[in-house]
Amino acid sequence: MISEVYDTFMSAGVDEWHSRKAAEAVAQADTKFAAVDPKLASISGELVLQRWMLVVVLAFLFAIVVKLFVH
Repeated sequence: MISEVYDTFMSAGVDEWHSRKAAEAVAQADTKFAAVDPKLASISGELVLQRWMLVVVLAFLFAIVVKLFVH
């Protein structure tokens, strides 16, 4: 439970049960996003690899086209 959220709801006049449930929901959502972060890092790494592969393929393609028209 996040105490800042709980205290804010209590100071706003929300009853204790609803304040506690809201703070627990925010804490649970925070842990869900923390689990997603490593997955995004691995996807980012894969995108960097694919970008380099695309550059290499385009370089070879460009070399082939130049070779066809220059020769």
